[in-house]
Amino acid sequence: RGSTAMDNRSLAISLALFVGVPFPGTGAWTGTMASVALGLPAPLAMAANAVGILMAASIMTALTASLKAGLAVASAFGVVAAASALRRGNSKDHPVVDDDRENGTQGN
Repeated sequence: RGSTAMDNRSLAISLALFVGVPFPGTGAWTGTMASVALGLPAPLAMAANAVGILMAASIMTALTASLKAGLAVASAFGVVAAASALRRGNSKDHPVVDDDRENGTQGN
């Protein structure tokens, strides 16, 4: 009986890790079907699925928060770069040259 409990425990840990990976097809529905196919007791299967769902939610929250922070930093750099380019374009040290007037091809 001791090895069966250990086998169920290792299956539950594997199931939690499977459900916790945030890829398509590795969620709670698939985990529930796998637990039935593996013959895990219902309380152990529910606990493994719950742990897996919390893992997946934590991973996705961390990725979303880091993406938002990354977008904020990239946007700030973009605004600074655009302002710098506009400032350089309006600078008297770097006059804008109109090629059409120099070539005498106005409107042609």
